[in-house]
Amino acid sequence: MFDLFSDAAKVAQQMEIISSEYGFALWETLYSLALEVLFAYVIGLPLGVLLVTGEKEGVRPLPKWLMAVLNGIVNLLRSVPFLILMIIALPLSKVIVGTKVGTAATIPPMVIAAFPLVARMVESSLREVDQGVVEAAQSMGASAFQVVTKVLLPEAMPSLISGGTITVATILGYGAMAGIIGGGKVSVLIPEPLIALCRDPGSQGLENLDQDNEADDCRPHDDELKVIVAVVDGHLAQAAAADDTGHSAVA
Repeated sequence: MFDLFSDAAKVAQQMEIISSEYGFALWETLYSLALEVLFAYVIGLPLGVLLVTGEKEGVRPLPKWLMAVLNGIVNLLRSVPFLILMIIALPLSKVIVGTKVGTAATIPPMVIAAFPLVARMVESSLREVDQGVVEAAQSMGASAFQVVTKVLLPEAMPSLISGGTITVATILGYGAMAGIIGGGKVSVLIPEPLIALCRDPGSQGLENLDQDNEADDCRPHDDELKVIVAVVDGHLAQAAAADDTGHSAVA
């Protein structure tokens, strides 16, 4: 382990870096969190409503194949670990925000990881609504849109708010891994002095490192990327197997 905390001068240097960058890192955290939660709900809320209303016994049944596709997308994205999903989504970040590095580049992967969670939470909240209330609204001639906006969502509001707090906490947790692509947030601010020491060949307390490979120790190797690809393939295979099992059970 690096000897970074026994020297008072090094500790003071680290604290200076943290204190000087904290304000900007807090701002980056707040604005990126707001955008991530907003877009996650823009996608996840309608999707969660469709997962409930589109069922065979729902207020607006959808084709069986479409429901299978929607559930498959949600299950697949939820099964992939966020760190791997973030790396996979880097090309999308390049297309949307024009870069693969920085706080802005973390927003698309965060949204992709968060909206399936939002969809499942919304689905779970809507299923808690008493079906008698829904049937009463339908018996009075309410349309599917009116049932959703005037019955399901208002009745499920306490549960939806509770799910929203979980979503915010989850996205904040995802932000702790944003430093791998240079996301500058409060959660990745503390390790920055350690990263700086790792990148500085003249830093003290790095005696245990191989001096010939110091630069390589700060970035992933080809073997690590192969492991990531292997894990992704494994998750895709598991999702496909689960989907096949579900179809077999239905048949």
